[in-house]
Amino acid sequence: MRGALVGALVVLTMAVFATLPTSGVAGPTTNAPIQPGAPLGWGTPAWCTQGFIFRDAAGAWYGSTAGHCYNLGDFVINNEAGDWFGQVVFQDMNIDFALFKVLAGKEGLVNPAVRLWGGPTGVATPADVLARDRIAVAGYPLGLGDGHPVTNPYQNYAQGRLGYASGIFNGQAHYTAPIINGDSGGPVLLHKNGLALAINRALAVHSNLPNAVAINDGPSIQQALATMSAAGFQVTLQTAPFTPIPV
Repeated sequence: MRGALVGALVVLTMAVFATLPTSGVAGPTTNAPIQPGAPLGWGTPAWCTQGFIFRDAAGAWYGSTAGHCYNLGDFVINNEAGDWFGQVVFQDMNIDFALFKVLAGKEGLVNPAVRLWGGPTGVATPADVLARDRIAVAGYPLGLGDGHPVTNPYQNYAQGRLGYASGIFNGQAHYTAPIINGDSGGPVLLHKNGLALAINRALAVHSNLPNAVAINDGPSIQQALATMSAAGFQVTLQTAPFTPIPV
């Protein structure tokens, strides 16, 4: 994560991982440097996670992440690509969403399938989301990982995790999941059908509850598409097969 948001987001305790189910791989997808659920940032740690992949009518490829992860015009990178692979061309901090355009010659590094899960199969609308629907999240939580003790707070571990949706309200998706620093921008899917729900934006911890619970929200993909369209970016979500795990 970047700037003030790094310090502003709360580091959750391991209780979060005790209150909500976690999961491993549902259906393996081929890892690619430019992919939903792949890291953003160089070295260790990665500071954010990549969101869904889009394409315009001319065939150009785009990736996404949370708006607070980069500034407009920034180049994006991760260890897997070896060098810069995209540039931020759209940022809206009102919904905390950023779009980067894949640089010429880097198109072969793109895979639209969500890492660890597969999908998305389409765009979720408010009518598609029922309270307590399971969600699938892919990301790089900072310092916490299944089977990895918090011995080094500057390490990331790729994770697929399950949570629960509340719904889409005024364009924002609300859900509960074990999200922490480093997961910002990561993809959120409806587990029942693989529809793209949102990207991770922020969290708040309700410490008055018996166990710490991460209450998350983020821009719904439906809202992000409408906001990009209004700004002149006519892009479509790129889809992929999705297979939910037994729960």
